[in-house]
Amino acid sequence: MNIIELSGIHFRYPDGTDALRGVTLSIQKGRKVAVLGHNGSGKSTLFLLLNGLYRPQRGEYRFNGEVVTYSKKQRRELVEKTGVVFQDPEVQLFASTVYREISIGPKNLGLSDEEARRRIESAMDKTDVAYLKDRPVHFLSYGEKKRVAIADILAMQSEVILLDEPLAWLDSLHEKRIVEILDLISSENKTVIMSTHSPDLAYEWADYIYIFCNGTIAGEGRPEQVFADRELLRTTHLEPP
Repeated sequence: MNIIELSGIHFRYPDGTDALRGVTLSIQKGRKVAVLGHNGSGKSTLFLLLNGLYRPQRGEYRFNGEVVTYSKKQRRELVEKTGVVFQDPEVQLFASTVYREISIGPKNLGLSDEEARRRIESAMDKTDVAYLKDRPVHFLSYGEKKRVAIADILAMQSEVILLDEPLAWLDSLHEKRIVEILDLISSENKTVIMSTHSPDLAYEWADYIYIFCNGTIAGEGRPEQVFADRELLRTTHLEPP
């Protein structure tokens, strides 16, 4: 079953930049998907569109088979169902402590105190930040902030987790911990979509890969298929893993 389907999506910024040009893709529920491409290729714009923050000028977006019409109610539901973890956690974290930060999403959903607490504690356990719950967010290391940002989204129990360059600026130890967290999330039948510059990460981690270039999908397929296409790698300026 496809959880996300885009057909002929176009998105242009007010300055005239065509960020997405006729993008068509389908993502199956429960898959680990890597979106690979250089800066300016359209990866971040794609994520904000999937989350409902951006509305395309042309094309159709279906989520769980339902056409996204961008009504106020539907946009709110889409934000809940597709959680975005931004590349820089500093733009996502703003509460005084880790526990309060992770509690924001569940409280906004109007959950009972008991259910909210259950979700918060589960998210902290999965991201290994429970020992930081009373720590001020601004005192955390960069790797810890990344994990708290992921816990933010897990506490919402989104069906789709979108991660924009989740390993950016991390050392090898924190990279490994983030990948382990993403594998745990995926094992629970969540759909995990990651943007990355790294062919090595995409090859090792993903079930399926999309390569973006200048707002279009230049290639797609299973990792072994994509990286066997030397002409594709040459035209998109990517190194083989």
